[in-house]
Amino acid sequence: MKTGTMKQTAALLALTAAALFTSCAPQANPTSYLDANQVENSNILGGLLADSNFQKAHGIVQLKIISTMGEATCTGSLIARDLVLTAAHCLADENLRGIAVLFGLDDRKLTEEQVIYATNGAINPDFLPTDDKSQVWNDIALVKLEKAAPEDFQLAKLPDAETIKQLSKGSKLTLAGYGITNAVIRKVVQGKNGKPTVVELPGRGSGTLRKVSNIVVTSITADQKEMSFNQTNLRGACHGDSGGPALLKLQDGSYIQVGVTSRGTNELGNCNEGAIYTGVYGQLEWIALATEQLNKPAAVKEEAPKADDKVAQAN
Repeated sequence: MKTGTMKQTAALLALTAAALFTSCAPQANPTSYLDANQVENSNILGGLLADSNFQKAHGIVQLKIISTMGEATCTGSLIARDLVLTAAHCLADENLRGIAVLFGLDDRKLTEEQVIYATNGAINPDFLPTDDKSQVWNDIALVKLEKAAPEDFQLAKLPDAETIKQLSKGSKLTLAGYGITNAVIRKVVQGKNGKPTVVELPGRGSGTLRKVSNIVVTSITADQKEMSFNQTNLRGACHGDSGGPALLKLQDGSYIQVGVTSRGTNELGNCNEGAIYTGVYGQLEWIALATEQLNKPAAVKEEAPKADDKVAQAN
């Protein structure tokens, strides 16, 4: 694990965009998250509406990623009163200007108290999108909030050496997020010139938090850094669910967050094949290091980052 200081810069990375679970349609000129007409809406595949009790029990939030190109949707979970766990690719944008964290179930029905902006963040320095299927991406990041989250939001419970033993191939998990509801967003058609052409389809959804249960783990890497799911039955994660949690119910009835939504396996970016999640247990060392760095008083004494500053990369 690399160590070092925070830098006020976003990671400049060549992303395999078609495979990432990012928002399918960023909006231009974002102004207010209290205006329903400003927000792109979307939900998880084959899921049910999540209620406030579920959201708050697991600290699930929506992230609006603001860039010079518009805005995109991601999901995250609260792991400290002012820290959100999410996917690295949500933050790895050279055009990033800021992040708004939304604490509502529906982004069309927000109050002022349900919107908190980020002041800083950390991307795992080993994050590296690759076409090599034998390599993990380390697709994980933290976002620092400008103030504490609402008091009624609980923190996501992360696994430890004992509880992770209950996760295995065949385990059934619950996924949650604000991603789109249609699994197919691109298709190949024959163009006028007779050559295959990729056609973009609009993402559909309502902007509310949804959850889907009984998603079976099909594989886990030996280092616990990634896990996979089969989504051929059109149930699971899609664009906008990036950074969202995979929850395992323990034998005592409680839940731990074992995964963070990373990407799909379809080359066109459709969500009808498989999904890959970053394993939380395999990233605990980095999470602890990044948390320590983000909480350092020295970082506060420097010129305070503004809401539209780029997030930092820990390296």
